[in-house]
Amino acid sequence: MRKMLRVFCIFQWVFIPILIIGAAEYGLKKTGEPKPEWYTTAGLIAEYHPVDFIFIGSSRVGAAIDSDIFQGRISALLGKKVTAINLGHGYTTIQLHYLGMRNLLRKFPRSFQNLTVFVEAPGDMANIKYNTHWDGEWVLKEQPQILVPFLIPSDMKSFLMKSSDSFASKTYVAFKYYLGKFKIIRSRERIKEKIDSWGIEELDQFFQKLFRIHPPDDRKKMDLASTGGIQTNPRLQERVRATAINFTNELLQGQGELGKWDNTVMDDFIRLIHSYNGRVIFFDMPSSSPFLNVFSKKVHQAQRADFYSLLPGWKSCVLHPDFRYSDEDFPDYWHLRRSRAEEFSTRLAESYYNFLKTKSPGTSNFSKKNIE
Repeated sequence: MRKMLRVFCIFQWVFIPILIIGAAEYGLKKTGEPKPEWYTTAGLIAEYHPVDFIFIGSSRVGAAIDSDIFQGRISALLGKKVTAINLGHGYTTIQLHYLGMRNLLRKFPRSFQNLTVFVEAPGDMANIKYNTHWDGEWVLKEQPQILVPFLIPSDMKSFLMKSSDSFASKTYVAFKYYLGKFKIIRSRERIKEKIDSWGIEELDQFFQKLFRIHPPDDRKKMDLASTGGIQTNPRLQERVRATAINFTNELLQGQGELGKWDNTVMDDFIRLIHSYNGRVIFFDMPSSSPFLNVFSKKVHQAQRADFYSLLPGWKSCVLHPDFRYSDEDFPDYWHLRRSRAEEFSTRLAESYYNFLKTKSPGTSNFSKKNIE
């Protein structure tokens, strides 16, 4: 009897978990791969025809740029068909975008010859988070795993040895990198997202029935793009707006002396694009007043002057589309309304075309205070 009990305990604590994990792994393989990460999707396009324009940056780029609209307008202006891809995504860093573009360029060099890469420049200067070096943080602690698909073995060594990311972030990235062949590990975030989504829906339905609450009609009409890691649930927008206020307040209180732009990862990124006969163009990104308050700080203005001094050597400029907006156009203070993205994308295409004709990027929107 005691022997049988011991066998049962072993079966309960060893074999049953193994069976559950094995069944989950098999089930995930049967469901197929999740949606390819966004740089892989760009590679699928580049595999068949040239790519002329790419947008990189944060989720604000994902929200503000409608690549189809931009592509259509610039094709009409240039008199030829072109291809544009929006790679703006939340929780990204310039290190991640460097590695992503490097991988694309190496794999499809012919498709990216003479490429123009647009980089967001909120406040009339490249994103201040891009003023960093390879010994800085490669990931954001909220989503460290998104770096994993971009790494090659030499990158992994540099990430672990050089970056200033936390021990927790490094451990998690290494775990995902070295054990990524198991789908149950590779798909962890996708599973968690589904469970969280189901949980929210179930709680919504429970409380609606309990208190006889009618669900909001605008649940599927939130005027924000649903791509690039943007929160589109209208019930969470107050929390997202509060996060934006706290974030900008921290920037206002903590802005000390900012570093120079030369010899940064942004500098390396531009040299990478130049090595494939491409060029980098910055564009002034619409921003809500909490962020514009940060950009008006003297320390930010000094760094902007340093940034502009490097533009001739980078063979670049900052475009200033003729686009007027107000805080009402930022439902969560972070992202431009989806309904305004078409106009902004059109104005940006026209601004770029005018630059090609005149070699003048236009007047700074920041100095004109284009926000109403």
